[in-house]
Amino acid sequence: MNERSLSFFIVKEIAGLILFGIGIAMLLSIYSHDPFDPSLSSITERQSFNYIGIIGSYASDILISGFGLGSYAIAILIMLFGLYVILKGTPTAIITKITGFVLFILALSILLQITTVIWPIEGLGFKNTFQLINYDAGGIIGRIFAGLLTNYLNKAGAIIFLLLLLVIGFLLITHLSISRLFQFFWKRTKESTKIFSIKIQKKVEMKKKEKSRKKVAEKHAKVLQEKITKEPSGPEPVMDKIQELPQEPKQLPLDLWEKSGRFMLPPITLLNKASEEIKTDLDEIKENKLLIEDKLAEFAISGKVVEMHPGPVITVYEFKPDPGIKFSRITALGEDLAMALKAESIRIDRIPGAATIGIEVPNNKRETIFLRDILESDLFTQSKSKLTIALGKYSDGSPMVSDLQAMPHLLIAGVTGSGKSVAINSLICSTLYKATPDEVKFILIDPKRVELKLYDKIPHLLVPVIWEAKQAANALKWLVKEMVNRHKKLAEYNVRNIAQYNTMIETDLEEMDLPLETKQEMKPLHYITLIIDELADLMMLAQAEVEESIQRLAQMARAVGIHLILATQRPSVDVITGVIKANFPCRISFKVSTRVDSRTVLDVTGAEQLLGKGDMLFIPPGMPRLLRIHGSYISEKEIHRLVNFWNRQMEPQYIEEILLDDQEKTGFSGEKDPLFDEAVEIVVAAQQGSISLLQRRLKIGFGRAARLIDQMEASGVVGPAYGSKPREVLIKRSE
Repeated sequence: MNERSLSFFIVKEIAGLILFGIGIAMLLSIYSHDPFDPSLSSITERQSFNYIGIIGSYASDILISGFGLGSYAIAILIMLFGLYVILKGTPTAIITKITGFVLFILALSILLQITTVIWPIEGLGFKNTFQLINYDAGGIIGRIFAGLLTNYLNKAGAIIFLLLLLVIGFLLITHLSISRLFQFFWKRTKESTKIFSIKIQKKVEMKKKEKSRKKVAEKHAKVLQEKITKEPSGPEPVMDKIQELPQEPKQLPLDLWEKSGRFMLPPITLLNKASEEIKTDLDEIKENKLLIEDKLAEFAISGKVVEMHPGPVITVYEFKPDPGIKFSRITALGEDLAMALKAESIRIDRIPGAATIGIEVPNNKRETIFLRDILESDLFTQSKSKLTIALGKYSDGSPMVSDLQAMPHLLIAGVTGSGKSVAINSLICSTLYKATPDEVKFILIDPKRVELKLYDKIPHLLVPVIWEAKQAANALKWLVKEMVNRHKKLAEYNVRNIAQYNTMIETDLEEMDLPLETKQEMKPLHYITLIIDELADLMMLAQAEVEESIQRLAQMARAVGIHLILATQRPSVDVITGVIKANFPCRISFKVSTRVDSRTVLDVTGAEQLLGKGDMLFIPPGMPRLLRIHGSYISEKEIHRLVNFWNRQMEPQYIEEILLDDQEKTGFSGEKDPLFDEAVEIVVAAQQGSISLLQRRLKIGFGRAARLIDQMEASGVVGPAYGSKPREVLIKRSE
């Protein structure tokens, strides 16, 4: 806003305030008018008792004498005009509005004079009520013109003429259209009549059903009574004691669980079954169909709802617009449709492959989607990927699963209470039902300290759940080093990704020309899933380190089986930076606060219109269009049962060096590792300089074992690396 427009804006508001103040002052002066106050009609030396003082007494005397009761209309119209200037700005067609104002006041004053003639000042509760004084109801103006009109038109004709002038003056002031007003009220009447008729039909049908139920019940009661009277009475039955069912589902024998390697996968009975499915209210759907068509017709958008698709949370109404109707005109009416349907919010989107527009309206009764429903579906059970995740259900109620390997990373955003944490629980538990600790490992970062604490004992963890920002940064650095080492390993054996490497070990290892010890050390690589529950907290504390590590992992980690899931409740550009966003093509947005937040996450608006509690928009891998998914729910009790199941099979085996920085890993910067001497003894005794040998014997991670080998090379204990073969040991056992 430049200086010129700013000054005009201020002048406009000041002018509006002045007009509004004048209107209030006029109204108060008229109300508190006393005919004995100093004025043009009363010359006196006494003090003015008018609320606005001596100016008010003169002004009210002029207004009441000139226009009578019409003076109230003058004050009120000036107040409204001032408000209009403040809120809307300078009015257009000012001459037309002034003409309408004059016509309205004149017609009102004359009409009051004809119908009322005289009125007592105390009759309206004026201040001076101890003496009755009469005024012309239309003032001097009303008395003059009333006499002229009644002489030529008589009283009835004059009233009709004045009413027409009142309407014309009102239309000139407001610029309203009589035809549009009539159409508006006619549509409202039709809409109310339709809804009323639908409600009456519902009540009639309910009464009919109730009558039929009573008839059937009476009929069965008669038949039962006849049977009881015919059958002889026998001995009283002995009631068995009814045992209460346990609250938690019974665990199946081990041989009934699915076995995967040395671990047993959990049974589905650990999770709760879904409650009864909520039946679709067909009457509600029909009523909404009529309301949508009528509301759009009010805005000159003609068309028809051709199909309705009810689902567990929303119902999609397919609206087919008539030729010539733009899609943008319909999307602009989202709020108006939500008001007409009394809905929290609605979403309007084009339906792919069809010449219709989908209007997504929330159901009055919402169905809860349990995780067990998705895990029992064929899509999940028949998926071979160990990183298959259960997201929820589509709008039509069909299950939705996806593969983290195909994504290969996932960004999740949404306000507090929108369903992010429940979605992360569903993703983790999906993996726990699909993969063993030998196949998938987790690194969980939870700066809030409350969301991921439940998983602290599962054997899939590489480290305990991380809370501190420094440890999180160290874990990300370790993950980058692990990624680099894995890339070197894949390049060494000429394979492109982790799947080919694991297949090579399982099928082709025996045929490879490698030493026997090397073959024994080679094992399949597990997948690693990194989950950060609140990215914003990490970015505030260590943005440079965190963003750099996430960028490298997002760009290069897919081939080596490392996948990232990042979640945040503050989807601003300083948290979801351009670097992060560019490397996360798959994104989920739950309900967000504004259209700007929706664009930040999804590049389009729409997430601000979601319902919360698991309602999400998902950009799937390889698809440019958004999918609306309703997330699955899993309770804390179910998570506890699942975690206890895995914990009984195996305790977590943590790699402590993941949480340490470089100085902490080696004790002091520039000094040898405290385990150096012990490592030298192991290498010399085995006459084999192998990283995996040190990992097994010393129970340390790959990174620390690799540094020990490098320190031995620098000390002359082992020779340089030579391909995939173990390093040559330069010191003999005798030495």
